[in-house]
Amino acid sequence: MTPKLHHQRRGYVLVLTLGLLTLAAISLASLARFSLSLASGAKDAAEDLQKRWGLLSVQTVVEANAPYMLDAQLSEKPSNQPVWPKPSRVSVSFKLGNLLFNVQITDEDAKANLNAIHSRQPELLGPVLHHLCDDSRGLHIRVRAEQGSSRPFTAWGQVFDLSPTSVGEGRLGNILCSTTEQITCWGSGRLNLRRAGDDAVKEIASMVLPTRSVSELIALRRHWGGDSVQSLLSQLGLRRPQIAAATRLFAIDSRSYSTWVEVRNGQRSWWYQFVDDHGPVCFAW
Repeated sequence: MTPKLHHQRRGYVLVLTLGLLTLAAISLASLARFSLSLASGAKDAAEDLQKRWGLLSVQTVVEANAPYMLDAQLSEKPSNQPVWPKPSRVSVSFKLGNLLFNVQITDEDAKANLNAIHSRQPELLGPVLHHLCDDSRGLHIRVRAEQGSSRPFTAWGQVFDLSPTSVGEGRLGNILCSTTEQITCWGSGRLNLRRAGDDAVKEIASMVLPTRSVSELIALRRHWGGDSVQSLLSQLGLRRPQIAAATRLFAIDSRSYSTWVEVRNGQRSWWYQFVDDHGPVCFAW
């Protein structure tokens, strides 16, 4: 074999070897990307399962126990504090895998009901919303009632501007939860005098009672026996039509509760609101 032919074969083998090495490197890189994609997909699937399981657990527990969980906050020891109002919300947190669940249970009948206000004095909606809502966090009020409906408000998108540009990404659920602490689109329409805050009582009572009677109502409620709405109203010296009108606005129990759930994985948050109102309702942000 001549030296020239020998060198040609060696060069061919070298080129072929380099080609095979390049192909193997490309294959390994593709396999690594595929393996990484599978691992990432498995992680996302596991996280999604944990999130679904946690949300289902919260719904199941809260749906049957919301009133008891609220009452469990009451101290059994005698207190010098006013008897009413009682707590209308309770917060709990727990972890499931890598996810943190922050849960807030609220009494919807302890809030000013926008449907009840709209049915009686729709012109008061604007002032009530500006008084009871903290709009300093960037959530703009934009009332869009469904005309001709017995329940003109069934979602927060009819009360606030929820467009993507209105608030920062990932903040909408948190802002809605804090902004709507004293107003609701759900519930019986009657305000629970045992749990509602003074501001909500004032706004609702002002629809049918004079200013002086509203102030007396709030003051008397602090040490009221809590046995009935009539026992409280009877102390105000009202006329019979006024008592009848006020009785239709207030109650001493609740039938509707909602659950706000924030799910966090360390990188982002998901927000959900579950409402028990003539059947389950769910919103997600």
